[in-house]
Amino acid sequence: MNIHHTILKVRTGSHCHGTAMPTSDVDTRGVCIPDESYFLGLNHFEQYEDKENDTVIYGIDKFIKLAVKGNMSIMNILFVHKKDWIFKDEFGDILLENRNLFLSRNIVNATYGFCKSQIHKMARSHGDCGNRKALVDKYGYDTKFAYHAVMGTSMAIDLLKSGVYLPLRSPSEQVLLLKIRRGEISHEKVMDMIQQNLLTIKTLEIISDLPLKPDLDKISNFKISFLKKYFKWQNIE
Repeated sequence: MNIHHTILKVRTGSHCHGTAMPTSDVDTRGVCIPDESYFLGLNHFEQYEDKENDTVIYGIDKFIKLAVKGNMSIMNILFVHKKDWIFKDEFGDILLENRNLFLSRNIVNATYGFCKSQIHKMARSHGDCGNRKALVDKYGYDTKFAYHAVMGTSMAIDLLKSGVYLPLRSPSEQVLLLKIRRGEISHEKVMDMIQQNLLTIKTLEIISDLPLKPDLDKISNFKISFLKKYFKWQNIE
């Protein structure tokens, strides 16, 4: 048995959103459980990364901590459509069966905060566009950030409305997002979309039933029983 046992592996990125382009990379993300010594001893493991193949496998500890914070990349791993499942074993199934434990407004807050902090970088006039200068030079704004901002805020709106997290976007939204990626929608219109979505989020937060925070006691109890079951199975094996 491997020291780090992978329990779940999925496709994320544009493929899981239904917005992949011919040039899109295949991003692979997953979850593993390290050997028992990494929990009881001084060894430490957070994640395995293979940049050449766009792959990141998170250790269960780091994965759960990021999920509690509402990290959307982690949420995508938990909630991708089954067409994007690459591999999962019985412990991957157990993790997915309990994924709703991590749904809270932390997800919404993370998305809102990211958009508000980065939105000023989208236009050419500010010049601070990092490694996407070519997009700004070509289209007048950072189309990749705009795509993520519109999609992320739309996902947050869906979550506040329905309590459901949906990485795979509707066909009509996929068309819109691809138009943004290709620079076919003006900077002004995209800014209007983002600002309207941010305003809608603030309005929905007043009436949404989505918990403010995840229940840490429930998550802690889940983690304990989950790992007990795993290591009992490992010792039998």
